[in-house]
Amino acid sequence: MITKKAAKKLIKELPRGSARLISQRLKIQGHEYTADYIRKVLDPDDPRSNRDIIAEANALRKELKELSISMEDDILKS
Repeated sequence: MITKKAAKKLIKELPRGSARLISQRLKIQGHEYTADYIRKVLDPDDPRSNRDIIAEANALRKELKELSISMEDDILKS
């Protein structure tokens, strides 16, 4: 579904413990996946693919990046 290069970039930009957070976020949406399965889907060397998990992982990555930029701006303004 996504290239190995994109999968590597995605997993690199997610913090440790993201699989559990992604699992919780997906559960709220009505999808139940274990953190272990999510880690396997996000592993660039694993052939599994799941659109819901990849989309949620990407959304989390974007949110964390925006939060980081926002915090940095707040710090620099102080």
